[in-house]
Amino acid sequence: MKLYFVRHGESAANLLHEISNRGFKHSLTARGRQQATALAQKLDGISVAQLFSSPLLRAVQTAEILSARLSVPYNITDALREYDCGILEGKSDAASWEIYDAVFNDWIQHGHWERCIEQGESFLDIQERFVPFVDRLVEEYEHSSANIVLVGHGGIYRCMLPLILANIDFDFAIAHPIGNTEYVVAETQTEGLVCVMWCSTHPRPFDVEQAACIIQAQIDFRDNPPVREKRMDEATLIAAAQQGKVDAFNELVLAYQQQVYNLAYRIMGDPASAADATQEAFISAFQHIGGFRGERSSSFKSWLMRIVSNGCYDELRRRKRRPATSLEDFDLDEDVNPALINGSEAPDERAERHEIAQLIQAGIQTLPPDQRIALVLSDVQGFSYQEIAETIDAPLGTVKSRLARARAKLRDYLRSREELLPARYRLDNKERET
Repeated sequence: MKLYFVRHGESAANLLHEISNRGFKHSLTARGRQQATALAQKLDGISVAQLFSSPLLRAVQTAEILSARLSVPYNITDALREYDCGILEGKSDAASWEIYDAVFNDWIQHGHWERCIEQGESFLDIQERFVPFVDRLVEEYEHSSANIVLVGHGGIYRCMLPLILANIDFDFAIAHPIGNTEYVVAETQTEGLVCVMWCSTHPRPFDVEQAACIIQAQIDFRDNPPVREKRMDEATLIAAAQQGKVDAFNELVLAYQQQVYNLAYRIMGDPASAADATQEAFISAFQHIGGFRGERSSSFKSWLMRIVSNGCYDELRRRKRRPATSLEDFDLDEDVNPALINGSEAPDERAERHEIAQLIQAGIQTLPPDQRIALVLSDVQGFSYQEIAETIDAPLGTVKSRLARARAKLRDYLRSREELLPARYRLDNKERET
């Protein structure tokens, strides 16, 4: 198997030299789109089995361009998200970049893995989400010839690739920064995951003695990580956030940002609108968390989802028209759809699933906002009737009624476009009569 670690195209943050690692405002520039298009053309000659993207807007937009050209749906994973820089978010001054560099150097040169920028992530936080994700891919595909493309960011690659590539150390990664839409190719060999190309550079030949040192360092770090401070549980975080502690609220953001974004994306229908809705939801949640009174473990989640649902609903009413239809894959969350990393899925099966997903997503966009929200919460997010009732602040009877109407309308939509469905999903005449 081969893994292609791709950096996103140029974004406005690159031009502004701004630290923008929460991804809710900076999209690709015109040049960034051109870069992504050129990359898609370059990769068009390989058969891509899976395409994954960071949830940050600039990465998603890059993945969308690749997806259209390579005819493979993209799947969003938090594992590829750029590392959070806390209070430096949105800064572009020299002093902030000095702090950024100092923390990175403290990780790499002194092994202070737990250190982080205030309200940001530590090296161990990044490792905990990135390395297990890559390990799962290697385990799933290592005996195949699959090509997997991952769209991420320069910072996280600089930190994490030396942990997983047998012939790459931190010195090499630092000396060879990855430019916009450049990529690193790694393949599984008997020695493990080996880098065969780093941007336009071919790394040094595999040296057994040197690689043994790198691999042993990786094993020591991954098997015996430094002792971490115990994190606060959710109730403690909520209580601290209600007292105005931003670092506690930031922990809640990290825990729920992917679920909030996925819900907003399914309701709004396009990444940019979903990113805006996600940002507004968390701003509103921080402003109103003092009034939150939850007694069940699920109530904070329901409260948060109600905020984003209401925000999406208000935005759709303001537009007074249907939002732009997204034609991307239906289930972006690996926990919702395990088939996303199923190596046994044949290319024709994957293409068929993508066609069905396109049609279902288009159908969802035709539903009235209240029915759309109920359907997405139930059939995409997996909420129970009670959780939906809490989220939309409506009686159970209303929830069931909206779901019934939404499902009926979606069924009628699909039947009216039955010729677009694969043959085995079409009704025969006898079934039509029942």
